[in-house]
Amino acid sequence: LGDDYERSVFTPGDESELSRVAVLRSGLKLAAVICMDSEFPETIRLLALHGAQLVLVSTALVGGPQESCLPLRVIPTRALENHVHICYANYNGLANPGSEVNKSPYVGRSAIIGPNGYDLARAASWEAHHRERELWDQILVANVEPHCYLADVERNPYLTARRPALYSSLVA
Repeated sequence: LGDDYERSVFTPGDESELSRVAVLRSGLKLAAVICMDSEFPETIRLLALHGAQLVLVSTALVGGPQESCLPLRVIPTRALENHVHICYANYNGLANPGSEVNKSPYVGRSAIIGPNGYDLARAASWEAHHRERELWDQILVANVEPHCYLADVERNPYLTARRPALYSSLVA
């Protein structure tokens, strides 16, 4: 959890919560994480190893040095390295306009990202959202079709080419 306020409000989960994968009627396997959990490579990897094909991420990333890096680089990398779609829903705008709490805007840039790391859909940043009224109510839509990425998975088999014995000391 990011700061003292978040640690006072939220309780960290455990591994059992990161192994829950739901199967939709269509057969698509999905899992969910929140906020900062998506920023750790192990979280999305664990879900992928449990069979997730789509990972839903609900977050509220505040502006700062990481505001472009996380939604535009880190999250697409998580999709690529784990062969999953990621639906990244990030709060956009000010949480409490006029308040002294959370004066920095949330950065937006929600996205649906394919297993190849490319955007299938991307919402505007807070700055664009703030300037252009037609961007205020964006709904992202994309086809989530894991079978369309089989050639990418064969070319870069990150999940099956893993060598956990080499990095077992990471969990020690």
